[in-house]
Amino acid sequence: MPSPPLIPTSESHLMKPLIIALSLFFSFGFVQVKAQNNSLATETEAKLWHGEHDVSALKSSAQGLEIDVTGDDPFLVRDPLPISAKQPYWVTLRLKSVQSGVGQLFWFPPGGNPTETYSIHFPVKGGEWREVRLPLPAFSQASQKFRIDPPGIKGNHVVLASFAITPRILIVEPLFWKLENSSLTGNILPRLAQERVLKSGNMEVGTLTHSTSAAYLKDGKVVWFPLGKFRENNQLAKNGNGDDRVVFVWKDPDGGTWTLTEILKLSPLFEGVNEVRSELRLSQKRDVLFFPVALLFAKGDQKTKQIGQSLFAGLEYLASGELSSSEKDIIGGGAKRLSPSSYKVTIPLMATAANGNYTGISWEPSPDLQPIFEVPDRHFKTNRALFGLVYPGTERESDRLLPDAPTTLEADTPVFFHYKIHVGKGNDVTPALQSYVGSHPLPNAPAPVPSRDAFTRLMSAGWLTSQLREPKGYRHAYPGSFRGQRAADATMFLDWIAENNSDQTLREKARTASLQERNLLTPEAFIAARVGHIGSPAPALVNGKAEESLEVMLRRGKDALARFQKDGSLPFALTGESAGLGKTHDKKSANGVEARAVLDVLESAAYTGDAGLKQEGLRLLDRLLAVYRGDVPRGAQTWEVPLHTPDILASALLVRCFTLGFDLTGEERYLKEATYWAWTGLPFVYLVSPTNEPIGIYSTIAVYGATQFRAPNWMGLPVQWCGLVYADTLYFLAERTKNGFWKQIADNITLSGIQQTWQLGQNPEREGLLPDSFDLQAQSRNDVAINPATLMACAVRLYGVPIYDSQPFVESGTILHAPGKIEHSEENRKDHTVSVGITSWKSGAFQAILSGVTAMPEVTINGKKALAGEDYTYLSARHCLILNLKGTTQLTLKFSSGKP
Repeated sequence: MPSPPLIPTSESHLMKPLIIALSLFFSFGFVQVKAQNNSLATETEAKLWHGEHDVSALKSSAQGLEIDVTGDDPFLVRDPLPISAKQPYWVTLRLKSVQSGVGQLFWFPPGGNPTETYSIHFPVKGGEWREVRLPLPAFSQASQKFRIDPPGIKGNHVVLASFAITPRILIVEPLFWKLENSSLTGNILPRLAQERVLKSGNMEVGTLTHSTSAAYLKDGKVVWFPLGKFRENNQLAKNGNGDDRVVFVWKDPDGGTWTLTEILKLSPLFEGVNEVRSELRLSQKRDVLFFPVALLFAKGDQKTKQIGQSLFAGLEYLASGELSSSEKDIIGGGAKRLSPSSYKVTIPLMATAANGNYTGISWEPSPDLQPIFEVPDRHFKTNRALFGLVYPGTERESDRLLPDAPTTLEADTPVFFHYKIHVGKGNDVTPALQSYVGSHPLPNAPAPVPSRDAFTRLMSAGWLTSQLREPKGYRHAYPGSFRGQRAADATMFLDWIAENNSDQTLREKARTASLQERNLLTPEAFIAARVGHIGSPAPALVNGKAEESLEVMLRRGKDALARFQKDGSLPFALTGESAGLGKTHDKKSANGVEARAVLDVLESAAYTGDAGLKQEGLRLLDRLLAVYRGDVPRGAQTWEVPLHTPDILASALLVRCFTLGFDLTGEERYLKEATYWAWTGLPFVYLVSPTNEPIGIYSTIAVYGATQFRAPNWMGLPVQWCGLVYADTLYFLAERTKNGFWKQIADNITLSGIQQTWQLGQNPEREGLLPDSFDLQAQSRNDVAINPATLMACAVRLYGVPIYDSQPFVESGTILHAPGKIEHSEENRKDHTVSVGITSWKSGAFQAILSGVTAMPEVTINGKKALAGEDYTYLSARHCLILNLKGTTQLTLKFSSGKP
């Protein structure tokens, strides 16, 4: 039989054009696996498959193997299949599913049962025939058993038309890719070199180069030729508008001319951004395997930790000295992130910080471009951070520079590329993110935006007709082990639906359901009992339970405070299922773990005005700032995800902590820190559409890792409830900083959440509920289905006033809390007067709380002097003023002196 292609020595690769023999077909005794290309419409092949769980009896038809799904965990198994050991394979499935969803192919390891480690997922869009090609590893046995979990849940119908397995031929890469005539090697040609030195001010921060090899396939063989050596006639000119125009010309060993034309200009939108538009044109047809459109080597030695933070948005968020494609957050194939699938990239940006400067590259997504990310560079041996854009952009394994197959580029048929280089001052990657946003307009909002009536109908389905309701209250999610519980947020959002819908019948149903739940709540439950991920005091304030809520919040703050050690640290506890989740992190805790508890203390201090909680909360906050300044957000979901894993929820918690720090003190340094953490959350948000499908823009990745290190792999799999918690914190930050950018991001995350929700008529058990995750390629919603409270906490802002708002008054040292919108606030420092308007979302009476009141002020409500006992209650021991209000209110407070 023919031999596999040989790996060349580095010398032969560099001395002359290298031709590698490539056998395109292997025999491996594979002819005996005759059934692989047979249709499953045949009775003989169909009998080799057995439905083992949640499927009815399998039957063969003219279309293929008919599968009726009878439960939520369907799978079928094929009898062992003869294969050739130590040979990787392709498995190709042709199938059609009524429901959209995610299927899974398992293979059985020797002597064992399949697990997530021995499996691969594939998306299926409902109602369409789909051919799926899946790469499988080399097997160690001579026969292999397979299991297929078809997409969809109970009631789905799937037709599996064929199941084919063929050898997978990997095109061999060279041992390493040495740079020719490069400043990185100290051997650069003096004139019109194929690279540019990038500078921030007078400091060199990186090198942009083409000085490596290109490859193409000819007559079944791979041909390599070093671009650094085969340059023919490079030209530099100025366009009429002053832009640089560079033409690189190379001649390959078979006589073909490769011409790369680049036009460079400074971006007018943001300082430090260089825009490059380029065109590759060949004189002869070539089956191209590799061409370096741009290789950026950021300056900084990883060994000496000169490389600081590094970012590949959607996949990698590295601290100083960390390696890309490590197994700190995910073990197995998912850890390989050199050349990932494009749909996993949330923002087309790769960047790093070193020696007080950032360097990065962004690009216009294209099927012709494949991003390459490696920190430090192991392929070209520079030890720098490598950010590459290579052609072609066809399918490849995520740890390879070469694609699975070449792309044919016809003679004199150009292919175009567009990218930007970002350089500037910065000690972390957030300035690179700001550079990207500053030089790229934000994408349009997810559309369409439902009307208020349409939105309330959707949400009422979640609360009233889905499987959430139980005699003991509302489930957090369905299906699963979640049981009904008392839920003050449920009754509040039902009240909001009743207030904001024109359908009289729906209003009455919502009011009735709200009343039923409200009558079962204890006074303390109005602040403590909820099923959503976003809490607020609004249920207590709209139901006259303000005083009881103060006591609950005070206890919550003190309980949280008791968890900390004397030095203010909060070590991560490795217990139960969490055991082992901290093993890949080099610290005893993480900012996400500590911020969650610090937030409980700060929220309690801000709401109750308790001086002791305020003092201790600010002490803990200052420790957070000192220990985690400029850090990567991580470790907020340690009930299942490793402590080390980058996490949008950690960003959210830290934004809220430092925003509350500003509320409690008026110190701008806390707002600056809150803004930093807001930027750290942005790489989890899709600012480019990941697919050509309608849902995806502004969806949010939860973490850059996997549950229990293995599965599910959450990269490329949005978990919108985490993004909504982040969005909620951005609303408060936007108000404090008067920065509409953060509100725009929050609004659009919220709109994506509405899109992802099970729509009316899609699934009666789940309609109106938010999926735990959303498959971008299949456009399918994944269980569990989460109650509407998390979405509504953000979404009601789109249709009027927020459910809850707060406003600090720096001079008086007080904070106002209200179930609605606080606006038109003005603080007169000369006469110590505060004027503010409150618009509640609830018609009728409600309460507001002014915390931190050390002496009773004069209170005027809508121009009239307020009456004690009727219009307000002053709790002097608690330093809180409870206001009894109704409708839209103009409130004036006159203090005897300023901030104590």
